[in-house]
Amino acid sequence: MNTFQKIIRKLEPLEGLIPKQARLPMRYYIQKFIGVYEKELDILSQIVPKAGIAIDVGGNKGIYAYALSKIANEVVCFEPLKECAEYILEYGSSKIIVKQLALSDEVGEFTLYVPIIERRVISTRASLIKPDGDSEARKIQISKLDSFHFPKVDFIKIDTEGSEASVLRGAAGILKKFKPSLLVEIDINRHSEKSFLEVFSYIKEFGYLAYILNSGRLIESVDHLKDGQSKYNFIFLPDNAI
Repeated sequence: MNTFQKIIRKLEPLEGLIPKQARLPMRYYIQKFIGVYEKELDILSQIVPKAGIAIDVGGNKGIYAYALSKIANEVVCFEPLKECAEYILEYGSSKIIVKQLALSDEVGEFTLYVPIIERRVISTRASLIKPDGDSEARKIQISKLDSFHFPKVDFIKIDTEGSEASVLRGAAGILKKFKPSLLVEIDINRHSEKSFLEVFSYIKEFGYLAYILNSGRLIESVDHLKDGQSKYNFIFLPDNAI
């Protein structure tokens, strides 16, 4: 955890003094101001169609859902943790639909592991993959993205702390039918070299090219392992998009 992230953690108790509807926008703009928000947020307007439908898988406390709601007509946010789902709902946007579910390539009940670091439950790092350290186990419902039969999907963001491959397998029908733009966190530290590259191979089967953000510009990712040493977020666009 870097210095800025520690500052954010210390400021969190002060959120109780702020009207609930204002907490998500405040979190977004504070992160942007102090430089801890993800730079990919700045290019969403380039890869998310206006008036489109955007999917946020692993919504956490809604930073991406908030940003997407400024562009898309509808944002469907999947977030299994009750406290995070409620945080997004408190913002009260008619554009954001929150579903308290995790996504995978199966349907049923699974265990979600929420890390405990320095005696604090860290909801931002919750994962279906059991961590090495202490964690809190919670029973959650999981489903497949393809089960929702959306009329169209223009963009999907996935941040699921290592289980992105199963989310993508559960969205195969959507990828094939709609070819949405994708923003996927693929953290090499949560994968073997083989499983890391398999995520890219799977997405490319649907006719996508991989990109990274470099100095504000989208650059095609050719050496994924090399790029993965310094980047977590990868953008995937249909191979005729650029």
